[in-house]
Amino acid sequence: LYNILYFINSEIQPWYTAEQIKNAAHLLNTLRFNNGFEQWFAPEYKRGQGHQDYSILCGLGAEFLIDLFGNVWNSTEKTVVLPKGRKKFQPYYLPTIDATVDQMSLPLGYAWDKDQPDPEKLCDANNCVV
Repeated sequence: LYNILYFINSEIQPWYTAEQIKNAAHLLNTLRFNNGFEQWFAPEYKRGQGHQDYSILCGLGAEFLIDLFGNVWNSTEKTVVLPKGRKKFQPYYLPTIDATVDQMSLPLGYAWDKDQPDPEKLCDANNCVV
């Protein structure tokens, strides 16, 4: 409220007539909607949008991802193909993340039942010489 009164007092001079004060008030009311009323009078703080330093959070996230991918690499031979049963897609148990996923959750190379990718080859295409 203090900001509004200060703004009104700075725009309306003591020698204004009633008509001039009315016109100035209308002008201020119009400016309020067109020229960032919130920037002048509303608090700029918004929860969760402050100017924090996220470098520690980025570092922790990077360490987590490095550990996760390291664990995935170390347990590639430990993945278990579970019995399919009546399920539409082949289930797999991934010990790194302790989860059972179906074939549709895996990369596209695992999308076909008969042609599973060879982990020793760099390329699974028929004409690949790598």
